[in-house]
Amino acid sequence: MILSWLFPLSAPLDKETQHWIEVRTAWIIKEFGLERLRAKPIILSDDPRLPEEWHGSKEEVDHLFSVVCEIMDVSPELVELRWFTNEEEAAGLFEQGKESSVVWLNALNLNDPKRLLATMAHELSHFLLLTSGRISSDVPDHELVTDLLPVFFGLGVFMADGTVRSGTHRHGTEARWSVSRQGYLAARHYGFAIALWVNIREENEYPFASHLRPDAGETFWATLKYLKKKKFDSFRFLQYTNAGEKLDIPQSIRELEELAPDEEPEEKPVAGHSCGSCGGGHSSCHQPPADGAGEPHADPPSDANLIIDDPFTVGSIAMHQGEFEHAIQYFTMAVDEDPEDAEALEHRSGAYLAAGNAADAFRDADRAVEIEPSEVTYKARGLAAMKLEHYEAAYDDFNEALGYLSAWDTNEAMLSELYYLRGLASFRLGDIDSGLADVSRAIRRDPGQVEYYQTRAEIHEHRGDYDRAEQDRELADRFKPVEEPE
Repeated sequence: MILSWLFPLSAPLDKETQHWIEVRTAWIIKEFGLERLRAKPIILSDDPRLPEEWHGSKEEVDHLFSVVCEIMDVSPELVELRWFTNEEEAAGLFEQGKESSVVWLNALNLNDPKRLLATMAHELSHFLLLTSGRISSDVPDHELVTDLLPVFFGLGVFMADGTVRSGTHRHGTEARWSVSRQGYLAARHYGFAIALWVNIREENEYPFASHLRPDAGETFWATLKYLKKKKFDSFRFLQYTNAGEKLDIPQSIRELEELAPDEEPEEKPVAGHSCGSCGGGHSSCHQPPADGAGEPHADPPSDANLIIDDPFTVGSIAMHQGEFEHAIQYFTMAVDEDPEDAEALEHRSGAYLAAGNAADAFRDADRAVEIEPSEVTYKARGLAAMKLEHYEAAYDDFNEALGYLSAWDTNEAMLSELYYLRGLASFRLGDIDSGLADVSRAIRRDPGQVEYYQTRAEIHEHRGDYDRAEQDRELADRFKPVEEPE
């Protein structure tokens, strides 16, 4: 039963979700020990163990992994770190073996240390929960528990910060964009859980609160005020909360995950596990059996089952799912509604390009540049020009796009991509040295892109430097999705 003295109607979250966080908090404390968890400080980005600068090198990633292992009381010898490349945005996977386990990280996220840290924490939570037998993968809410556990090891700020991520994704010279949710809990759920946890710890100062993202911070402060008003008592909470209660996924979180209200997650074998730290509109969870087969809990949403009136939003969903012709139709509706909508024109340009229609892609991007010149619209026009083999025009557009970013230097992923594209255009124009310099800049900023190494290998060959070409091909092979766990 829900504790009425703790969570009445005016509480910060809906009663079912609060009850789930309440019961699972008590369960985690019971399983891992109050004193053990209370001794864990809340970790922030200025922690001296975390790297001050980030270049995405193997040494930096190995060091970060060892730090997260230390924070979560996991011996690094028991968990092997491996890499895969997955353009469908899976951030990480956990594979449980008989003698040792494997944490898989997506090399595409090498330039995003915060996301890597949150992914590592999620995967190590799987290790702590599954290998010890504390929870099994057929428990309906086990993925949510895996998301929640790092809060109690001091990583709540990083978990909340990693719940939403935006970015661009390329296939050759074609690009897709996305705004994706990582994990199963939303930032406001973390805000509530952190506030509940600091009350249990009986803390009165919250220097970490300014580091919470706005939606998590708002819920955090609202929860603190609410618990104070209700005279929260940690002893009564731990005494009277039924930590052994079996729970299903709260309805509000089902809706967040875009699961139907009466839909149950599929049963999953125990042999291995891939987890909800993957991105994508919502994070599907896979559990590969011993033979490598595996199915997701639920298919991603399609425009056929979403009730959305905005054609731009539906077109964006279709684009993200690879339904390019449908995306063109919806973006056309958006452009018809507002012919001066540069964003809709830029997105339709991307859909045309992905569908193989470079001429119409260039026309839309050219109009978008005319309406709203920016790094995004110039890049879109440059991509279309590359496809049309108008390399000089493409070079000029990528150069213009870089000019917008250089003044602010806020988007590392876009910056590295534009360096690569400008380098590729230079190479196609016969300027080998400039092409090599730009592609190398891109690799330094984002070392997880297979095609960067492949292009640089091609450039080295044109320079007659076959040894370096071979080295780059070996590096490209490292990031190819070979033996990628399903």
